[in-house]
Amino acid sequence: MSPPVHSHPVNEMPTPAHEPIPRKRGSGLGASIALLLLLIVAMGTVLEYFGVINLIAGFGRRGRPYIYLGAWQPAELTADVPEDFWASDSIEALAERGIIRGFPNGEFRPSQPVTRAEFATMLDTAFNSSPTPEFIRSVWAFFNPDVEQLTGGFSDVSSDYWAASPIADTTQAGFFNGFPNDEFRPEQPISKAAALVAIANALDLDPATAMRDSLWYYQDAAEIPEYAKEGIAAAIEAGVYLGDLSAESTQLQPSQPLTRAEAAVLIHRALEQGLGNSF
Repeated sequence: MSPPVHSHPVNEMPTPAHEPIPRKRGSGLGASIALLLLLIVAMGTVLEYFGVINLIAGFGRRGRPYIYLGAWQPAELTADVPEDFWASDSIEALAERGIIRGFPNGEFRPSQPVTRAEFATMLDTAFNSSPTPEFIRSVWAFFNPDVEQLTGGFSDVSSDYWAASPIADTTQAGFFNGFPNDEFRPEQPISKAAALVAIANALDLDPATAMRDSLWYYQDAAEIPEYAKEGIAAAIEAGVYLGDLSAESTQLQPSQPLTRAEAAVLIHRALEQGLGNSF
């Protein structure tokens, strides 16, 4: 007697020994998105801390970040600089290049005195062909805050001061000299005489060849400090001066603070003469 035959349905398939584990679609994508967001937040925090962006007020090492919202924003100086203002052309030209900046409300405040730190920043942008990026210097400061090159070696300029980079750059380039006790006095308004000497240094003019007779364009030339006479004479001969030298009476007022409008005119005139990083 033959054994019984077991038939299988036609559509029945043998069960595989190991079935694949079903996966939920989208779980890998969600993890990737979460990881990407976490990375963006982490990078944003680092950039905010070092002052590359400015999204959180008062956060980070830099007091005045040099890039706002991650991109350069040219100043719109319209609130207090009318078209017929005597320095409007210079202010507009330098604002477009980012050499000078306005304030959040659109004001330029042309009559406001310029501090030594602010003027160092302007000169560094206008005449230093290879300034040290603020972000790079701030990273150096984070790991080694005592390195002299971060601050120019000044006792009153900390490595996390907002203008530490331009102060160090312009001092090392010979644009500025400090004061006794290794002070730079960054918040002190810069005098007109000191500003003209700094520009003469920035332009690498030779004061020894300047004719001091040029100083007598200014009616108050006798008030110019001795240390500044040759530098100011060299600047005048290079076409960098304050006021209208063709006028019958032009006052320099060398010991008075330089205003923001005057700073714009001095730097603009230097650039127009083909000096520095010209237009």
